[in-house]
Amino acid sequence: MVVSGLNAALTARSDTARVSTRIPNPRPSRLVRVRRRGGPLSSVVVDVPLLLIECWDEDEVDAGDLARLVNGLIVALPGSVDAIASAEILSGPSNDPDPDSTSPRYTSTAQLWVSAAKEST
Repeated sequence: MVVSGLNAALTARSDTARVSTRIPNPRPSRLVRVRRRGGPLSSVVVDVPLLLIECWDEDEVDAGDLARLVNGLIVALPGSVDAIASAEILSGPSNDPDPDSTSPRYTSTAQLWVSAAKEST
């Protein structure tokens, strides 16, 4: 739901970045990867995932700009994605070059509050 929500928001802005949970081979120069890194199921109906958001682009300035844009879009997900009640950026964006390729990458973490009863796969 986060990936599809972010892809829809980026497409609406005519942005070429794509959001995924995996890195395709070859990796496109402008990519956002979102992965769950933890977070509790706080009740039977409320999930609180902790997300790691990684943003790659051609250079550090563009990667940082992409990360700031994506952070703003994540905070705006409540209201546009029914199951998401709230979203907060906990850290970042931080300059964190990709250790495997040394490509420019910025990372952030976010916490969501999701109605488990409304989640879709």
